[in-house]
This record gives sequence, C-alpha cells and structure tokens, in this order.
Amino acid sequence: MKVFGEELLRFALDAGQLMMESGAETYRVEELIDRICLSGGLDRVDSFVTPTGIFVSIQKGKEIFSLTRRVRQRGLDLHRIEEINALSREFASSAISVPYASEKLKAISVLEPFPRSLRYINIALFGATFALLFGGKPVDALSAALLSVILYVFGRSNWLQSTNYFFRALFGAGLAAIGAQLLSFILPMLNRDTIVIATIMQLVPGVAITNSIRDSISGDLLSGLARASEAVFVAVAIALGAGIGLFVAGGFL
Repeated sequence: MKVFGEELLRFALDAGQLMMESGAETYRVEELIDRICLSGGLDRVDSFVTPTGIFVSIQKGKEIFSLTRRVRQRGLDLHRIEEINALSREFASSAISVPYASEKLKAISVLEPFPRSLRYINIALFGATFALLFGGKPVDALSAALLSVILYVFGRSNWLQSTNYFFRALFGAGLAAIGAQLLSFILPMLNRDTIVIATIMQLVPGVAITNSIRDSISGDLLSGLARASEAVFVAVAIALGAGIGLFVAGGFL
C-alpha cells in the first residue's frame, strides 16, 4: 500500500536521481517524479530538476515535505532509463508498496544489460567503423578497435570514475593519443590521426548536446544551458588531452 510522506518522497528522488545519472532529459525526470508522487493521492507536487540537483516538494492537506538531492555523476544507460520508467508506471498503476519498489530500484541501479564480452565487441566495432568512415585502412580500423577497448576499460576504472567529467575526457583523450602515437611508431604504415579521431569518438558529448537542445525546446532553459556548457567543456578537454598526449608521446618516440 502506498503511503504519503518521506518514504514516498525518498523513493521518487532515488528514481529521479538514477534517471538523471543515466542520461535522461530534465522533463522526463520531472514527469517521473510527478507520476510517482501523484500516485499517493497528493494535493500538490512541485519538482524542479537540473543536471546537478533535484528539488521536490509534496503536499497533502496541511502536511508538507520537501527534499533535495545532489546529482554528481552523469552517464548514458538507455536500458536503465527504460527499466525505471517501467517501474514508475507499475508503481503508479498498481498497489505495490514503496519498500518493494525501492528494492526493485536498487536492483535496476546495478543492472548490466549486456555481458562484458559483448560490450567489448561493440566498442571495438564502434572504433573500427569510425576509422573506416574517416578514410582509414583496415589496419587502422584494427588499431582503433584495440585502442577503443583499452579506452573503454580505462574510462570505467574506479579511479577515473571518481573524477569529474572534464578530467575523464582529458585523461581519456590523452591515453588515446599516446596509444595511437605508440602504435604508429611500431607500425609506420598506420594513419595516427585517423586512429586518434576514431578512438576519441566515444568521448564526444553527444548526449549532453542532444539533451541540451531537447531541454531548451521543452522550456527548461537552465538545464539546456548547463548541458550545453558541459558539452563545451568536454570538447575542450578532449582537444587538450589529445594535444597533450601527442606532444608528450612525440617527445619520446
């Protein structure tokens, strides 16, 4: 049975935070929070979501509860977004309890939609395809595939995940540039620039750019500007990282 109060509000914020961390748009997160809270028969729900914070206030009669939640990490997991949306609709349309829904949300938070080996194959194909699209030869595609997997593993390391988005892009682009320089030194027939570009494509902030446009169109101008600024800083970090990596590696090879 659903209950009104902090328990319901905390579940709504947990779901909203996980949605935001998975790359969902601002309006979608607000709709999710409103859907969950209104299923408890509330008189009023006010949610205000930004890429770095969630603010929610609920009211029923004379009782009012408000909570805020800081969002520190953002990524992309469309499968997780789909699962959270499905859970919120199940919660709003049925009589499942808040504790049960919270346990299902915890399971979703650690859900890995694809086996690790399949993810490695996909990221390798990703790098190889872009190398071919940018005019590279098959040997360049194989090199980009190898570096793409290495960069993916490096990007998911606990150490790098503990840093902010700027340094993740900076160090990732630097690693890609150093790796491409090393491979081109060992195999002179490789096109170093093509390998670098194909490898760092996985760092390009495509989600931030898309969401900034969608948020702006939806009227969430603050979130749109924040995501656009994030995309600009990530692009600067990629350029700096690649330049520094090529400069450092070029001095030794």
